[in-house]
Amino acid sequence: MKRRITDNGELRYSLRSIRKYASWIEKIHIITNGHPPSWLDLSHPAINHVIHEEIFPDTSVLPTFNSYAIECNLHRISSLSPCFLYFNDDFFLGRSIEVSTFIRDDELRFYAVPHTIGAKRDEKHSIYYNSAVYSQNYMRSRIGVSPLTHFPAHTPQLYEKKVLDRMDSLFEDLLNQTRKNRYRTEFDNTLSVTYSRYYAIGNESKKITEEVLPYGSDLYFFISLSEKHWIKRITELIRLLKNKPLFFCINDDIDHHDSFRAKWLFLLMKLTLQRLFPEPAPWEKDQYTL
Repeated sequence: MKRRITDNGELRYSLRSIRKYASWIEKIHIITNGHPPSWLDLSHPAINHVIHEEIFPDTSVLPTFNSYAIECNLHRISSLSPCFLYFNDDFFLGRSIEVSTFIRDDELRFYAVPHTIGAKRDEKHSIYYNSAVYSQNYMRSRIGVSPLTHFPAHTPQLYEKKVLDRMDSLFEDLLNQTRKNRYRTEFDNTLSVTYSRYYAIGNESKKITEEVLPYGSDLYFFISLSEKHWIKRITELIRLLKNKPLFFCINDDIDHHDSFRAKWLFLLMKLTLQRLFPEPAPWEKDQYTL
């Protein structure tokens, strides 16, 4: 659980990647529990700091450490644009993106990975896996079977605020159930799953394409930092520098952050990110050193 609340410095570089490759984004909303990073200049016009109390309809469920619960409230940000991109703090851009990267000719491009979501939860699998299965089954029971079947990719996805507003009313039971869970469970709403399925067949059947991104391609890297396969992870970080994929995610899956291998992996991760994004963003207050 420590990895869910540990700051490894990813946010700084995720924001730098947005500044470098999506400078057309005018406003960045950063959601925290009320403790933003000390280096972040909250007075910068491009930054809007949002705390959990501002977006949770029932603040008695706070504090929360559940990213699924937080995602249920994105549409409740007061100054949110009608359409917005949602990033996790470990999502990065490796090349320039445009609005057409996500929607073209009124057709939404939903980014997914080659693995399909099964019909049954499996105790051997992770909460991430089982919550996706649960969410897809929930939508099938409510609106029918969607043509979309794959797990979402760990990339930014485009959302429409009015669609999320509608889902909040239609699927209130699922969203409120998730909001109450302080930690992630396999019965939580996976927003990218429910949203894409609703968009496809429950939302006046808007046009959506499921674009599957191959792992390790020039479009997508997913690196899960772990002590078990640490040599392989180092190799992947080196490849990342060379390939510079359109999207990449560096996920913290390390259980013992104080171990020798963990410290080396985090150092190499930061060196890689610093090499890719050396220029500080204008909202950074400090002179950062590794």
